[in-house]
Amino acid sequence: MDKQTSKASQKKNKKPDAVKLELEGEGSYRATRTYDKAARDFVRSGQVGPAADDAKRAVDADEKSMKNAEEIAKRGPEKLH
Repeated sequence: MDKQTSKASQKKNKKPDAVKLELEGEGSYRATRTYDKAARDFVRSGQVGPAADDAKRAVDADEKSMKNAEEIAKRGPEKLH
C-alpha cells in the first residue's frame, strides 16, 4: 500500500468532530441537560399555572383567527378582493 492510500484510509477512520464533542447537534447531551434543568426550575418556581392560563388564552385567540381565515378561504379566491 502506498503512502497516499494509507493517508486516505486514516482520514476515513477518524471520528467526526460531533462525536468528539459528546454528540453535539441533534444528539446534544448538553442541550438535553440544560433543558431538563430549566424545566425543573420552572416547575419549582410556581409559574406553571399562570403560564398555562396564558397559553390557553393564546390558543383560544388563535383558534378564532383560524376559524375566520377558514371562512374567508371557503368563499374562494374571487371573493377575497
